[in-house]
Amino acid sequence: MTGLTALASASQTALARRYRWSTPLQLQQSARVNAWLAGAICGLTYCLAELPNSFVKRRLGISPGIRVHRYSWLQYTIDQADSVVGCMLPLRLIYRSEVAELLTALALGLGIHIGIDQLIYAIGVKPRETTT
Repeated sequence: MTGLTALASASQTALARRYRWSTPLQLQQSARVNAWLAGAICGLTYCLAELPNSFVKRRLGISPGIRVHRYSWLQYTIDQADSVVGCMLPLRLIYRSEVAELLTALALGLGIHIGIDQLIYAIGVKPRETTT
């Protein structure tokens, strides 16, 4: 995840420079930190944000890939949102994002994350989780 996010960030920056796309976010980013580094930091925090949720689930006796019947919608939402929320810190620190931008990124990130998760179930890449 870290490497792919770094690649995506660097690719976006390269395309923006090549085609002279100029946005306030891109200008702030290029002045503060290298695109590869920014992407790597976002990818790393995405992965690290999964750990607290996994730790709590193991302590509650919930096996990997399993959801409990009670409050399964809440557990699913937290499972999808934890990594997206983890990306908010570097977005704020690296890009100096405003609250409205962070909320937009959170909504888009969560929507895309849930959409891709549902898609990989629908096409059979990932089997449906069992519940206890």
